[in-house]
Amino acid sequence: MTTRAEKRSRRTVVFCATERPGGIRTVVDTLVESPLGTRWSIDVLPTHGAGSITSRVARFGVGTWHLLRRVASGDAPLVHLHSAAHGSFVRKAILVWLAGAAGARVVLHVHSGHIEEFFESLPRHLQAVLIATLRRADRVIALGETWAERLRTIAPGAQVCVIANPVQLPARTASGGPGPVRVVFLGPMREDKGFFHLLDAWSAMTREPGCPTARLVVAGDGDRHRVVARVAELGITSSVELLPWQDVEAVGELLASAHALVLPSLAEGQPMSVLEAMAHGLCVVASAVGGIPEMLDGGDAGVLVPPDDVGRLGDALIQVVRDPLRRTALGQAARARVERHHDVHVVWQRLDDLYRELLPGSVANGAVPAPGGARR
Repeated sequence: MTTRAEKRSRRTVVFCATERPGGIRTVVDTLVESPLGTRWSIDVLPTHGAGSITSRVARFGVGTWHLLRRVASGDAPLVHLHSAAHGSFVRKAILVWLAGAAGARVVLHVHSGHIEEFFESLPRHLQAVLIATLRRADRVIALGETWAERLRTIAPGAQVCVIANPVQLPARTASGGPGPVRVVFLGPMREDKGFFHLLDAWSAMTREPGCPTARLVVAGDGDRHRVVARVAELGITSSVELLPWQDVEAVGELLASAHALVLPSLAEGQPMSVLEAMAHGLCVVASAVGGIPEMLDGGDAGVLVPPDDVGRLGDALIQVVRDPLRRTALGQAARARVERHHDVHVVWQRLDDLYRELLPGSVANGAVPAPGGARR
């Protein structure tokens, strides 16, 4: 019979995350497909997804039951919880306490740029619960130093470490190609993403005298009827292309043929659309919120604009559209920064170090070398 200690040495890690497409799911899939997924036998246990409230509650209940059963049997010695804010954090907080009480080591990975806002919106007794949850986790992962400091301020004593989001580097950077300058927006077409401000800024840009021909390519979900109506009202139908949500392969093709990416969000953590654009060597125009200034090296690897400022966004867009040399230089700086900090082969090894620190008995198991070189 296999003992609990023997099961712990199998290096199994359970990821708890949403099934819904988006940044968190992209991070999870990227890590599972990296050597980390093999080295640690990562299993993904969905605890949230699309559907009615009843179906979502049922999915969380079933996922929680499976997780606790595996932890209690010794089959899941380490649980890695991927959390946003609001309802996502509430669900993961429950799992932090239950999995920890059942004997697992728990990593709480905070992806959201709204966690500080969420904390401040809570009554004092629930703020105390959030603080206790951050302290209860064996490690709390922040996506950058900015968010690490904010989490440490919220919960002094929490074991916070910084591990950036990973991205798979394409072999070739974007070529842009001939024709109009193509600026891409990836994500939900919502106010919190600054999308309708973007349409206003794009309209102003196209009316600028001497503005080169440019095309805004939008890929995402949202209130399509409202978007189409607003595009028509602004008179920019001929320069705006609306696409549905794209899978990973299609996003790669879209970025490979683009010249720039724009993301004028009001709040962010470390958005995957920006990372993917940087990995393709694209010039990025984005709001100076959350972890974005750190990602773009304070503006040396992209163009930072104030959130909720249509005028400044329009000015930034027209500068990027008009100046191919600046676009190229910023795209090259972005690619170099991603190679240093976000390449999946850098990130998975940092997580491997963290897991081995939390489960030292698992070191005796065999290692999986990283592509291009040995790894312990």
